[in-house]
Amino acid sequence: HDLNLASTYADRIAVLDRGQLAAAGPREQVCQGELLSQVFGVRLETRWDKEVGHPYVIARPTELEAPAR
Repeated sequence: HDLNLASTYADRIAVLDRGQLAAAGPREQVCQGELLSQVFGVRLETRWDKEVGHPYVIARPTELEAPAR
């Protein structure tokens, strides 16, 4: 359930959405912010770690979750 841990050690990743396969394949294809945001219902952004050579995921606040100013 830890996307960053899976991306670090797995060559291929499967993502389930309510028990149904939403995506499966190489981590570079599956770890896409738009896909993961739809599946998990939160705003996620994918970046590339050039040092280790794999993607990583960052959660971003939505307008409702943004801190008040």
